[in-house]
Amino acid sequence: MIEAFAKAHSKCRVVVTSRTYAYQSKEGRLPGFAVAELAPFDNGQIRRFVELWYADAASRKALKSAVAPERVASLLRAVFGHPHILELARRPLLLTLMASLHAFKGKDLPERREQLYAETVELLLYRWEKQQRRLEKGKGERWEPSLSDWLETSRSEIRRVLEQLAFEVHKGQPELSGTADVPEGVLAARLMKLSKEPEKKPEQNPARLLEYLRDRAGILVPRGVEVYSFPHRSFQEYLAACWLSSRGDYPDELARLVREEPERWREVALLAGATASATTPGPLWELVDALCRKGPGESGASSSDQWGAQIGGQALAERGNREEIPDRHQAKHARVVSWLVSTLEGSALPARERALAGRSLSVLGDPRESVTKLDSMEFCWVPSGKFWMGSGKDDREAGSNERADHDLDLSYGYWMGRYPVTVSQWREYLALSGVEPGGPDSLGGPPNAPVVRGSWHGALGFCRW
Repeated sequence: MIEAFAKAHSKCRVVVTSRTYAYQSKEGRLPGFAVAELAPFDNGQIRRFVELWYADAASRKALKSAVAPERVASLLRAVFGHPHILELARRPLLLTLMASLHAFKGKDLPERREQLYAETVELLLYRWEKQQRRLEKGKGERWEPSLSDWLETSRSEIRRVLEQLAFEVHKGQPELSGTADVPEGVLAARLMKLSKEPEKKPEQNPARLLEYLRDRAGILVPRGVEVYSFPHRSFQEYLAACWLSSRGDYPDELARLVREEPERWREVALLAGATASATTPGPLWELVDALCRKGPGESGASSSDQWGAQIGGQALAERGNREEIPDRHQAKHARVVSWLVSTLEGSALPARERALAGRSLSVLGDPRESVTKLDSMEFCWVPSGKFWMGSGKDDREAGSNERADHDLDLSYGYWMGRYPVTVSQWREYLALSGVEPGGPDSLGGPPNAPVVRGSWHGALGFCRW
């Protein structure tokens, strides 16, 4: 049909859109058509989309025109202020959902990602299973019942089916990125089990259900022939987390999966721990204990314990220091912290994981006084002698005062800090010396992180002091 249309309108430009998954096979492609893949939104496109979305809402009287600019600014602050929200916002479908949540709930987006996913999943599920209006040739307009009405079940039961499916496909997915396939037959069979006495209702059959589902988009979207998927991996992980956190074997089964495949189950564990501990931190501490059973140096300690402490520490850091740690959890906290320090000082985990361990320690409390106290700074002696200084001609970023590279013979030795000066040490210096920080942003980083956004004069003053 498309080929015939393009031939009949040979002087027109024809653009055909399709899901990328459905256009992979070469034999199924349109001859003579160039193929391009739409990239995710960049920051400028996100801003433009939000501005236009609110302008349209105001033009339709969905909200007052006077408040639209304020709501635009508020949503953009939320999107660009949280990396996990920004990643979702690059998808037009999910950015639309965020704008819907933000505008019609009349409040800011939740800052905690598990809360954002919870609210967005509810909206996606509503869009997917709600009543739909249909226009049929010769019959005019009719309304299809919602999926829960058609199956004579509840939306919560449908959600439980999707949570279990999300867990199963996530577990079996070969790749560690992207979304997994949900076979159409499996989806239909699981949903049909929710129907009450389907044998007495001929209209309730799998073939009819598949027809019912094919034109729906929301929590599941058609991805190809007889295949569905979740709109983003984050929702697949969140629903799998809901399934695991509500089972009777929580946290043991989840911890087993994480210790065996930490990269596959990290995000699921973080979301499950946050969801289970929404009202009380007890379930999160149970998960941490199951993830990290032995401390470094203890008999039987393994790399699984190190990875467990890494992910458990990340989960505790994401929750933040909301309350004092009860005595019964002190040993678990100490075990995780000792592993994080060991990870930082070793090389068993890659550099990005060691940096993450440092960021987790900044929230949980870094016990190394050499990076938190001025009087405990450690120094290394650098002897006099020759060294290579400057930049070569191939370094395009070097200034004129950095060229040319040459040998320099330093006639004296000097002391260098073992670690860069940290925010905690910088703050202590400013308090004791009474000096004003040259750059106020220099105090904004984590306490155990190197000072940035300072000035050369500030650094010189610190060294002299």
